[in-house]
Amino acid sequence: MIGWLLRPLGAFMFALLLLYIGQWVDRFSPLPPVTWLPVWARLDIGYVQSLSSEIGGSGIDALLVGCIAGYVVAQLDRSRDAELQRQSLRRRLRLRGSVDLENELKTGVSRLPLAGFTFAEAMVRDCHLALTRFYEHRRSTRFFGLFGVPREPLRANLKEVRFLGCSIHRASFGGSAGGTTLSECQFEHCEITWSDFRGANISGKFGVELFLNTSMTGCRFDDATFVGANLSFMSQRWCTFWGASFNDSRLPDGLFQALNDADCIAVDPKQQGLYRVRRLREIITRPTLQRVRFLFSFCVGSRFT
Repeated sequence: MIGWLLRPLGAFMFALLLLYIGQWVDRFSPLPPVTWLPVWARLDIGYVQSLSSEIGGSGIDALLVGCIAGYVVAQLDRSRDAELQRQSLRRRLRLRGSVDLENELKTGVSRLPLAGFTFAEAMVRDCHLALTRFYEHRRSTRFFGLFGVPREPLRANLKEVRFLGCSIHRASFGGSAGGTTLSECQFEHCEITWSDFRGANISGKFGVELFLNTSMTGCRFDDATFVGANLSFMSQRWCTFWGASFNDSRLPDGLFQALNDADCIAVDPKQQGLYRVRRLREIITRPTLQRVRFLFSFCVGSRFT
């Protein structure tokens, strides 16, 4: 909550600690610091002391110090505004308020807590999502925060939300205990990297490609459930689907063929169109030549086209 205030205070205390350490070394070391420090780490104390009389004047020193001070102030302002936005989202969640998804994401603030909200019929264009949390674990603290007790995780519900031309990095749509609900959503011309979709419930709309011309790298769909979702036009690399189930849904053709050839697909004989990808533990504990070959191809980054 007050991290934007604690960070500069911590930096100041760290710099002060370094000064005291340097003073102690200078006093008790038999060698002067300039003889054992590397050249790039030597500090001209006389030059630093002379800055106090030059800051108010003109010259490169004043320009340099002014730029550094302006950069630090701007970063503090951004951190403060970002924390205020996160606090506003948490407050609206407690009060069961509504959120305009595109306006929140347009700010470019990372780590937005969007879990617990419901978004319907929204369009998100050209936004950058970094560490955005549509799903998050919760822990209730006891004894002044010394212990944490797991609570029911928060999940967002997204229905008919379209992401167009977005860059999504390390976003949380799921986790080890479940995931969000993505109903008839679409990601078009997006770039999604290292995001978590584990345990998500993903349902598609007839004739609509879920990831249309979207590049996905390092995303995890383990234990996710796909119903009526078409992924055939998804460009993926290092994406995992261990334990995911597919009901009237399609994996990318190349990836499905590679998994099927390695006997990593389990088909339900009682229901047509229902199959699942075997779990990674099952693949490792029962290795075959085809499975080892598939895992090697996956590790080296094959796109399975």
